[in-house]
Amino acid sequence: MIIKVKGYLTYRDVIGQREVEQRDNTPVLFLDFIRELATRIGGEHGCALFDENSRTVGQSVAIMLNGIHYNHLPERLNTVLQDQDEIAVFPPGAGG
Repeated sequence: MIIKVKGYLTYRDVIGQREVEQRDNTPVLFLDFIRELATRIGGEHGCALFDENSRTVGQSVAIMLNGIHYNHLPERLNTVLQDQDEIAVFPPGAGG
């Protein structure tokens, strides 16, 4: 199973565009994938991506699965990832 991950704006340098291959085809929850990605990234970007204390996605990022914000998925963070899914990570929006 291959999952595509893209980082945008400040996450572009940290994540870039990568494909993560899961060789054993064990089902992977979206939440577990994000937690592992945050661990790989490390530093302040990793901490912003996943909050270990609340065990959820950080409030300062927007994460989409196949173009849909995770809060709008039927199973939200408990969605089981599929082959060729695409995850996009965005920093918080700014403006005025």
